[in-house]
Amino acid sequence: MNQKESQAFLRWELLRQICLAPTESANALLLLVAIQYYESGWAVKAIIAACFTSGLMLSPSALALMQSAKITISQGLALVYLISSLGMLLVAIGDSSTTLVIGAITSLGLIASTLSLVTALWKDKLAQAERGASFGKIQRLSMSYSLFFALFTSWWLGSDISRFRTIAFILSISFIIAAYAIYQVESRQFQPAKASFGLNKLRILKRDNNFAQMTFLWYLIGFANLTTRPLMTEYMGGQKAYTPFDPWMILIILQVIPVVFKAATIPTWGYFFDTHRFLHMRVAINLLFTTAIFVFFLPHPVFQIISAIILGIGQGGSAIAWSLWVTKYAPEESTADYMAVHTFLCGT
Repeated sequence: MNQKESQAFLRWELLRQICLAPTESANALLLLVAIQYYESGWAVKAIIAACFTSGLMLSPSALALMQSAKITISQGLALVYLISSLGMLLVAIGDSSTTLVIGAITSLGLIASTLSLVTALWKDKLAQAERGASFGKIQRLSMSYSLFFALFTSWWLGSDISRFRTIAFILSISFIIAAYAIYQVESRQFQPAKASFGLNKLRILKRDNNFAQMTFLWYLIGFANLTTRPLMTEYMGGQKAYTPFDPWMILIILQVIPVVFKAATIPTWGYFFDTHRFLHMRVAINLLFTTAIFVFFLPHPVFQIISAIILGIGQGGSAIAWSLWVTKYAPEESTADYMAVHTFLCGT
Protein backbone atom coordinates (compact mmCIF):
# COMPACT_ATOMS: atom_id res chain seq x y z
CA MET A 1 0.00 0.00 0.00
CA ASN A 2 1.57 3.28 -1.11
CA GLN A 3 1.43 6.53 0.82
CA LYS A 4 -0.98 8.21 -1.59
CA GLU A 5 -3.58 5.44 -1.27
CA SER A 6 -3.19 5.41 2.51
CA GLN A 7 -3.79 9.15 2.73
CA ALA A 8 -6.85 8.90 0.49
CA PHE A 9 -8.20 6.15 2.72
CA LEU A 10 -7.66 8.25 5.85
CA ARG A 11 -9.54 11.21 4.36
CA TRP A 12 -12.61 9.17 3.44
CA GLU A 13 -12.38 7.22 6.72
CA LEU A 14 -12.42 10.48 8.64
CA LEU A 15 -15.65 11.52 6.91
CA ARG A 16 -17.17 8.09 7.53
CA GLN A 17 -16.29 8.12 11.23
CA ILE A 18 -17.60 11.67 11.68
CA CYS A 19 -20.93 10.71 10.12
CA LEU A 20 -21.25 7.59 12.29
CA ALA A 21 -19.91 9.11 15.52
CA PRO A 22 -23.40 10.18 16.75
CA THR A 23 -24.54 6.55 16.75
CA GLU A 24 -22.84 6.23 20.14
CA SER A 25 -25.52 8.46 21.62
CA ALA A 26 -28.30 7.19 19.35
CA ASN A 27 -28.88 4.00 21.33
CA ALA A 28 -29.36 5.93 24.58
CA LEU A 29 -31.61 8.41 22.76
CA LEU A 30 -33.86 5.71 21.27
CA LEU A 31 -34.10 3.95 24.63
CA LEU A 32 -35.04 7.25 26.22
CA VAL A 33 -37.71 7.76 23.55
CA ALA A 34 -39.15 4.33 24.36
CA ILE A 35 -39.17 5.09 28.09
CA GLN A 36 -40.40 8.68 28.19
CA TYR A 37 -42.23 9.29 24.89
CA TYR A 38 -43.92 6.01 24.01
CA GLU A 39 -43.90 4.77 27.63
CA SER A 40 -43.13 1.32 26.25
CA GLY A 41 -43.19 -1.91 28.16
CA TRP A 42 -40.22 -3.98 29.15
CA ALA A 43 -40.15 -5.97 25.89
CA VAL A 44 -39.69 -2.91 23.67
CA LYS A 45 -37.05 -1.46 25.96
CA ALA A 46 -35.21 -4.78 26.03
CA ILE A 47 -35.17 -5.06 22.24
CA ILE A 48 -33.90 -1.52 21.74
CA ALA A 49 -31.28 -1.94 24.45
CA ALA A 50 -30.10 -5.14 22.72
CA CYS A 51 -29.93 -3.68 19.19
CA PHE A 52 -26.19 -3.09 19.24
CA THR A 53 -25.26 -6.39 20.90
CA SER A 54 -27.63 -8.30 18.60
CA GLY A 55 -25.92 -6.69 15.65
CA LEU A 56 -22.56 -7.87 16.97
CA MET A 57 -23.88 -11.43 17.13
CA LEU A 58 -24.85 -11.21 13.47
CA SER A 59 -21.30 -10.33 12.41
CA PRO A 60 -20.25 -13.80 11.19
CA SER A 61 -23.51 -14.25 9.26
CA ALA A 62 -23.36 -10.75 7.78
CA LEU A 63 -19.77 -11.34 6.69
CA ALA A 64 -20.62 -14.71 5.14
CA LEU A 65 -23.57 -13.18 3.28
CA MET A 66 -21.38 -10.45 1.80
CA GLN A 67 -18.70 -12.99 0.89
CA SER A 68 -21.32 -14.96 -1.00
CA ALA A 69 -22.47 -11.82 -2.82
CA LYS A 70 -18.95 -11.37 -4.29
CA ILE A 71 -18.76 -7.64 -3.62
CA THR A 72 -15.95 -5.50 -2.24
CA ILE A 73 -15.64 -4.52 1.42
CA SER A 74 -16.45 -0.88 0.60
CA GLN A 75 -19.54 -1.82 -1.37
CA GLY A 76 -20.80 -4.01 1.46
CA LEU A 77 -20.37 -1.24 4.03
CA ALA A 78 -22.02 1.36 1.78
CA LEU A 79 -25.05 -0.89 1.27
CA VAL A 80 -25.47 -1.41 5.00
CA TYR A 81 -25.24 2.32 5.72
CA LEU A 82 -27.94 3.06 3.13
CA ILE A 83 -30.29 0.50 4.70
CA SER A 84 -29.48 1.95 8.13
CA SER A 85 -30.44 5.38 6.85
CA LEU A 86 -33.88 4.06 5.95
CA GLY A 87 -34.20 2.56 9.43
CA MET A 88 -33.43 5.86 11.13
CA LEU A 89 -35.83 7.64 8.77
CA LEU A 90 -38.54 5.25 9.98
CA VAL A 91 -37.77 6.31 13.55
CA ALA A 92 -38.21 9.94 12.52
CA ILE A 93 -41.57 9.51 10.78
CA GLY A 94 -43.02 6.60 12.77
CA ASP A 95 -45.68 6.98 15.42
CA SER A 96 -45.50 3.82 17.50
CA SER A 97 -43.19 1.62 19.51
CA THR A 98 -43.26 -0.87 16.63
CA THR A 99 -41.74 1.55 14.13
CA LEU A 100 -39.22 2.61 16.77
CA VAL A 101 -38.10 -1.00 17.26
CA ILE A 102 -37.92 -1.75 13.52
CA GLY A 103 -36.00 1.45 12.88
CA ALA A 104 -33.56 0.77 15.72
CA ILE A 105 -32.84 -2.77 14.52
CA THR A 106 -32.34 -1.81 10.86
CA SER A 107 -30.10 1.12 11.72
CA LEU A 108 -28.00 0.53 14.84
CA GLY A 109 -28.17 -3.27 14.62
CA LEU A 110 -26.99 -3.45 11.01
CA ILE A 111 -24.15 -0.99 11.57
CA ALA A 112 -22.90 -3.08 14.51
CA SER A 113 -22.91 -6.21 12.34
CA THR A 114 -20.31 -4.77 9.94
CA LEU A 115 -17.62 -3.55 12.35
CA SER A 116 -15.36 -6.45 11.36
CA LEU A 117 -15.20 -5.08 7.82
CA VAL A 118 -13.82 -1.74 9.01
CA THR A 119 -11.03 -3.52 10.86
CA ALA A 120 -10.13 -5.42 7.69
CA LEU A 121 -9.85 -2.14 5.79
CA TRP A 122 -7.51 -0.68 8.38
CA LYS A 123 -5.20 -3.69 8.16
CA ASP A 124 -5.22 -3.54 4.35
CA LYS A 125 -4.57 0.18 4.09
CA LEU A 126 -2.05 1.00 6.85
CA ALA A 127 1.16 -0.49 8.19
CA GLN A 128 0.97 -1.92 11.71
CA ALA A 129 3.41 0.63 13.16
CA GLU A 130 1.12 3.55 12.35
CA ARG A 131 -2.37 2.10 12.76
CA GLY A 132 -2.89 3.05 16.39
CA ALA A 133 -1.68 6.63 16.05
CA SER A 134 -3.62 7.23 12.82
CA PHE A 135 -6.79 5.70 14.24
CA GLY A 136 -6.41 7.80 17.37
CA LYS A 137 -6.14 11.04 15.38
CA ILE A 138 -9.24 10.26 13.33
CA GLN A 139 -11.15 9.14 16.40
CA ARG A 140 -10.28 12.36 18.21
CA LEU A 141 -11.74 14.44 15.37
CA SER A 142 -14.83 12.27 15.06
CA MET A 143 -15.33 12.32 18.82
CA SER A 144 -15.17 16.11 18.76
CA TYR A 145 -18.07 16.06 16.36
CA SER A 146 -19.81 13.45 18.49
CA LEU A 147 -19.45 15.79 21.46
CA PHE A 148 -20.91 18.67 19.47
CA PHE A 149 -23.78 16.47 18.32
CA ALA A 150 -24.48 15.23 21.85
CA LEU A 151 -24.54 18.82 23.14
CA PHE A 152 -26.81 19.85 20.29
CA THR A 153 -29.12 16.91 21.00
CA SER A 154 -29.26 17.78 24.70
CA TRP A 155 -30.00 21.44 23.90
CA TRP A 156 -32.57 20.56 21.24
CA LEU A 157 -34.48 18.12 23.44
CA GLY A 158 -34.38 20.24 26.59
CA SER A 159 -37.19 18.82 28.70
CA ASP A 160 -39.28 17.81 25.66
CA ILE A 161 -38.43 14.32 24.42
CA SER A 162 -41.01 14.65 21.61
CA ARG A 163 -38.45 16.66 19.61
CA PHE A 164 -36.42 13.51 18.94
CA ARG A 165 -37.68 13.25 15.34
CA THR A 166 -35.37 16.00 14.11
CA ILE A 167 -32.36 14.21 15.58
CA ALA A 168 -33.38 10.94 13.94
CA PHE A 169 -33.71 12.67 10.56
CA ILE A 170 -30.23 14.19 10.91
CA LEU A 171 -28.82 10.76 11.69
CA SER A 172 -30.51 9.35 8.60
CA ILE A 173 -28.79 11.94 6.40
CA SER A 174 -25.47 11.26 8.15
CA PHE A 175 -25.68 7.56 7.29
CA ILE A 176 -26.16 8.40 3.61
CA ILE A 177 -23.02 10.56 3.65
CA ALA A 178 -21.13 7.75 5.39
CA ALA A 179 -22.22 5.37 2.61
CA TYR A 180 -20.86 7.76 -0.01
CA ALA A 181 -17.56 8.18 1.86
CA ILE A 182 -16.82 4.48 2.26
CA TYR A 183 -17.85 3.76 -1.34
CA GLN A 184 -14.97 5.97 -2.49
CA VAL A 185 -12.40 3.69 -0.82
CA GLU A 186 -10.82 1.11 -3.11
CA SER A 187 -10.92 -2.29 -1.44
CA ARG A 188 -10.48 -5.95 -2.19
CA GLN A 189 -13.28 -8.41 -2.75
CA PHE A 190 -14.36 -10.62 0.10
CA GLN A 191 -12.82 -14.05 0.42
CA PRO A 192 -15.35 -16.78 -0.56
CA ALA A 193 -17.54 -17.96 2.31
CA LYS A 194 -17.52 -21.59 3.41
CA ALA A 195 -20.89 -21.56 5.19
CA SER A 196 -24.01 -19.55 4.53
CA PHE A 197 -24.48 -18.57 8.16
CA GLY A 198 -20.82 -17.92 8.90
CA LEU A 199 -20.76 -19.92 12.13
CA ASN A 200 -17.89 -22.01 10.79
CA LYS A 201 -15.74 -18.97 11.53
CA LEU A 202 -15.94 -19.85 15.22
CA ARG A 203 -13.51 -22.68 14.46
CA ILE A 204 -10.81 -20.03 14.54
CA LEU A 205 -11.02 -20.23 18.34
CA LYS A 206 -9.95 -23.87 18.17
CA ARG A 207 -7.14 -23.28 15.69
CA ASP A 208 -5.63 -20.19 17.31
CA ASN A 209 -5.12 -20.67 21.05
CA ASN A 210 -3.69 -17.20 21.75
CA PHE A 211 -6.62 -15.54 20.01
CA ALA A 212 -9.08 -17.75 21.91
CA GLN A 213 -7.62 -16.85 25.30
CA MET A 214 -7.63 -13.10 24.59
CA THR A 215 -11.17 -13.28 23.21
CA PHE A 216 -12.40 -15.09 26.33
CA LEU A 217 -10.91 -12.41 28.62
CA TRP A 218 -12.47 -9.71 26.47
CA TYR A 219 -15.79 -11.55 26.56
CA LEU A 220 -15.99 -11.40 30.34
CA ILE A 221 -15.47 -7.65 30.70
CA GLY A 222 -17.47 -6.95 27.54
CA PHE A 223 -20.47 -8.79 28.96
CA ALA A 224 -20.45 -6.64 32.08
CA ASN A 225 -19.81 -3.43 30.15
CA LEU A 226 -22.46 -3.84 27.44
CA THR A 227 -25.20 -5.19 29.71
CA THR A 228 -24.90 -2.32 32.19
CA ARG A 229 -25.13 0.48 29.57
CA PRO A 230 -28.93 0.17 29.14
CA LEU A 231 -29.29 -0.20 32.91
CA MET A 232 -27.55 3.17 33.34
CA THR A 233 -30.15 4.85 31.11
CA GLU A 234 -33.00 3.08 32.89
CA TYR A 235 -31.48 3.94 36.29
CA MET A 236 -31.43 7.65 35.46
CA GLY A 237 -34.44 7.91 33.16
CA GLY A 238 -36.95 5.55 34.71
CA GLN A 239 -39.87 6.89 36.69
CA LYS A 240 -38.62 5.16 39.83
CA ALA A 241 -35.20 6.76 39.76
CA TYR A 242 -34.05 7.97 43.16
CA THR A 243 -33.39 11.43 41.68
CA PRO A 244 -35.34 12.88 38.72
CA PHE A 245 -33.21 13.63 35.68
CA ASP A 246 -34.36 15.63 32.66
CA PRO A 247 -33.51 14.14 29.24
CA TRP A 248 -30.79 16.74 28.61
CA MET A 249 -29.03 15.94 31.91
CA ILE A 250 -29.15 12.20 31.24
CA LEU A 251 -27.48 12.68 27.85
CA ILE A 252 -24.86 15.01 29.35
CA ILE A 253 -23.81 12.39 31.91
CA LEU A 254 -24.13 9.31 29.71
CA GLN A 255 -22.78 10.78 26.47
CA VAL A 256 -21.17 14.22 26.68
CA ILE A 257 -18.84 13.70 29.65
CA PRO A 258 -17.54 10.31 28.43
CA VAL A 259 -16.98 11.70 24.93
CA VAL A 260 -14.94 14.64 26.29
CA PHE A 261 -12.55 12.37 28.17
CA LYS A 262 -12.52 9.80 25.37
CA ALA A 263 -11.45 12.44 22.84
CA ALA A 264 -8.85 13.85 25.23
CA THR A 265 -7.14 10.53 25.93
CA ILE A 266 -7.46 8.61 22.65
CA PRO A 267 -4.19 9.90 21.07
CA THR A 268 -2.29 8.66 24.12
CA TRP A 269 -3.98 5.29 23.86
CA GLY A 270 -3.08 5.16 20.15
CA TYR A 271 0.59 5.67 20.96
CA PHE A 272 0.33 3.03 23.70
CA PHE A 273 -1.18 0.56 21.21
CA ASP A 274 1.69 1.03 18.74
CA THR A 275 4.53 0.86 21.26
CA HIS A 276 3.49 -1.51 24.05
CA ARG A 277 2.28 -5.05 24.49
CA PHE A 278 -1.44 -5.29 23.87
CA LEU A 279 -2.05 -7.35 27.03
CA HIS A 280 -0.87 -4.47 29.24
CA MET A 281 -3.25 -2.11 27.47
CA ARG A 282 -6.14 -4.55 27.85
CA VAL A 283 -5.60 -4.92 31.62
CA ALA A 284 -5.62 -1.12 32.11
CA ILE A 285 -8.86 -0.77 30.13
CA ASN A 286 -10.55 -3.56 32.08
CA LEU A 287 -9.70 -1.91 35.40
CA LEU A 288 -11.17 1.40 34.23
CA PHE A 289 -14.43 -0.15 33.05
CA THR A 290 -14.84 -2.22 36.20
CA THR A 291 -14.33 0.85 38.39
CA ALA A 292 -16.77 2.93 36.31
CA ILE A 293 -19.53 0.33 36.60
CA PHE A 294 -19.11 0.01 40.37
CA VAL A 295 -19.07 3.77 41.00
CA PHE A 296 -22.06 4.58 38.75
CA PHE A 297 -24.62 2.76 40.87
CA LEU A 298 -23.58 4.34 44.18
CA PRO A 299 -26.54 6.35 45.51
CA HIS A 300 -25.56 9.97 44.86
CA PRO A 301 -25.58 12.03 41.61
CA VAL A 302 -21.91 12.96 41.99
CA PHE A 303 -20.95 9.30 41.54
CA GLN A 304 -22.63 9.21 38.13
CA ILE A 305 -20.42 12.12 37.04
CA ILE A 306 -17.25 10.47 38.40
CA SER A 307 -18.22 7.23 36.69
CA ALA A 308 -18.76 9.06 33.38
CA ILE A 309 -15.22 10.49 33.57
CA ILE A 310 -13.64 7.09 34.26
CA LEU A 311 -15.81 5.51 31.57
CA GLY A 312 -14.67 8.11 29.02
CA ILE A 313 -10.99 7.42 29.71
CA GLY A 314 -11.62 3.70 29.34
CA GLN A 315 -13.55 4.25 26.13
CA GLY A 316 -10.57 6.11 24.70
CA GLY A 317 -8.46 2.99 25.03
CA SER A 318 -11.28 0.67 24.04
CA ALA A 319 -11.91 2.57 20.81
CA ILE A 320 -8.36 1.78 19.71
CA ALA A 321 -8.12 -1.71 21.15
CA TRP A 322 -11.57 -2.95 20.16
CA SER A 323 -11.22 -1.85 16.54
CA LEU A 324 -7.59 -2.81 15.87
CA TRP A 325 -6.49 -5.51 18.28
CA VAL A 326 -7.12 -8.43 15.92
CA THR A 327 -4.69 -6.86 13.44
CA LYS A 328 -1.93 -7.97 15.83
CA TYR A 329 -3.17 -11.57 15.82
CA ALA A 330 -4.89 -12.32 12.51
CA PRO A 331 -3.34 -13.19 9.14
CA GLU A 332 -4.00 -10.41 6.62
CA GLU A 333 -6.49 -12.39 4.54
CA SER A 334 -8.45 -13.46 7.67
CA THR A 335 -8.74 -10.16 9.54
CA ALA A 336 -12.48 -9.79 8.89
CA ASP A 337 -13.09 -13.40 9.97
CA TYR A 338 -11.18 -12.93 13.23
CA MET A 339 -12.99 -9.68 13.96
CA ALA A 340 -16.37 -11.26 13.15
CA VAL A 341 -15.71 -13.95 15.75
CA HIS A 342 -14.68 -11.31 18.28
CA THR A 343 -17.78 -9.17 17.69
CA PHE A 344 -20.05 -12.23 17.77
CA LEU A 345 -18.78 -13.20 21.22
CA CYS A 346 -19.07 -9.59 22.42
CA GLY A 347 -22.71 -9.62 21.30
CA THR A 348 -23.53 -12.83 23.09
